[in-house]
Amino acid sequence: MVSVIIPNKNASFWLPLTITSCLVQGEEWVKEVIIIDDHSTDESWDLLTDIQLRFPKQVKIFKNPGKGANAARNYGFQQATGKYIQWLDADDQLMPGKWAAQLAAFRADPTLDIVLSDWLIDVYESEKRIKRIEKVKHPIPDFLAEILRDNWSVPANYLLTRAVAERLHRQDAWNENRLINQDREYFTQAGLLGARAGYVAGFYSIYNIWSTENIRNRHIDRKYQSIVDILLRARDQIISAKRFSPTRRHTYLRIINAQLLDAIYYQRDLTIPYSIGLRKIDWRSGGKAKLRWGINTRYRLLRAWLWHRFRI
Repeated sequence: MVSVIIPNKNASFWLPLTITSCLVQGEEWVKEVIIIDDHSTDESWDLLTDIQLRFPKQVKIFKNPGKGANAARNYGFQQATGKYIQWLDADDQLMPGKWAAQLAAFRADPTLDIVLSDWLIDVYESEKRIKRIEKVKHPIPDFLAEILRDNWSVPANYLLTRAVAERLHRQDAWNENRLINQDREYFTQAGLLGARAGYVAGFYSIYNIWSTENIRNRHIDRKYQSIVDILLRARDQIISAKRFSPTRRHTYLRIINAQLLDAIYYQRDLTIPYSIGLRKIDWRSGGKAKLRWGINTRYRLLRAWLWHRFRI
């Protein structure tokens, strides 16, 4: 029933564990595990060849005809035949029972497009786990609002119907020009398509971070520009879409304005191509989702707004 799509680049350390975490979900659920190797220079391909020989019915391996993780994802989707799609990074894992629990939610509510659960972050230093962080989610009445607020989950946490994945594929949601914040753009586009998301309590996936220092500094020069680009694209789509009520459109645009100001706070050379009024900002839940109603959020957004309007 489930097609797993895994882009891989030099993740040979994790591949056996990641692929096994899919296979142990149960034969009744596994349609195929598709791994697209993105020009790895480690022993990944030899390792994948060996795994494919041991699991010829479940594991399919390909070399990326393009370049980059999103090109690999798009190519992998073209090979997928399952009714449901599991996006998975090569260094993350699923936990036992994930598909059984999430597929039960789909059966209980056939109108759902996406199901998510709780997840874990494991932080490593020198190949040793130093910290585990629990990410507890909740039912989501408005998936788009949640994603616009940057209240995200990693791809491993979601399970999608093939129908919504096909619509996203036609939208180029895995944007091959996007080098960072790729998953944020993908699931923002899912929200813009009107995807309905369900929630199943329980920890069912693990997101691995190799180094707290590396993750802080990786692509820092492109991070906030990328966020601005994604938000402005979403803003244009919301303004032009007819399916949003005026109230809903107003809510989304206020959230986007808050997120844009949040990006400017951290990178002052960014520009917003329109003027944001004080009443056009979601002060209540803008900025980082984890700081809702926090004084730090409102102070940060006010400082960014003053810079945006007056360069103060």
